[in-house]
Amino acid sequence: KKHHFLLNDLVDWSTPRTSFFRNYKMVRITVLASLALSSTALSLGKLERHHKMAPQQQVKAEGILNRRSFASAVLAGAVATAAAPAFAASPIDGEYWDPFHPTGLRTVQVSGNTATLVGRDDFDGKEWKLAGELGDDSSILIDFSPKGGPKDLKGKFVNNADNVGIVFPDGNRWVKVSPIAGVYSDPNHPEGYRVVTVYPVGFGSGYFMATCFGNDGPGTKQFKLTGKLAGLDSGVKFDFSPKGGPTDLLAKFDGSGLVFPDGNKWPKVNVVGN
Repeated sequence: KKHHFLLNDLVDWSTPRTSFFRNYKMVRITVLASLALSSTALSLGKLERHHKMAPQQQVKAEGILNRRSFASAVLAGAVATAAAPAFAASPIDGEYWDPFHPTGLRTVQVSGNTATLVGRDDFDGKEWKLAGELGDDSSILIDFSPKGGPKDLKGKFVNNADNVGIVFPDGNRWVKVSPIAGVYSDPNHPEGYRVVTVYPVGFGSGYFMATCFGNDGPGTKQFKLTGKLAGLDSGVKFDFSPKGGPTDLLAKFDGSGLVFPDGNKWPKVNVVGN
């Protein structure tokens, strides 16, 4: 509980910024629908004049009408498919920090109305995997039985200026953090490991820190690096002085790993399903 003072420090950094693209898509859908209706109307006009044509003309006109009707139907079907709302990425999807396990990891991956949760309670702890089901009220029902807990523990996702995360009945909250949090490999030290945790600091500042635990291979000394997030999703500045390096080395997050100025990249490896 000593970590609970950190939970009110979040800002709503996870809100999607896709309204422009959604509006653009709806404009395209409207235009396509108008074209489909116009094509159908023209075909109907030809049908009304059809009885005035000669037999050979009627045969030709019927072919035109059938082709245009078919094209209209196909286009209308495409419009209907495009107009159907695609499943938006759930705000519950992402990386979390648990104050009861501050050096651990929690990853939630949502697919439809189900979720897979993968984590560890310490940076070098055993990995566990849980199943979850999403509710209509921004809730998630999690089966904690693989960890010795209840089969149907309900968590509520909250997203406001004070905090973003999953709240449980006992008052514990998994704080949603940057996707930089996770397990990485280092091509320069293939036998070693790197685990990056991200956690909130301060009161209402929206300020986050990072810690990297690791070693360079079997028999090597374990190290611990501290870091400051340079933009919640864009990168982290690590203090590599414990390893004889610079104090503010910027590693940029490209969505699949951390890229360093010398071109070295730590690929992120704790992807659900791997």
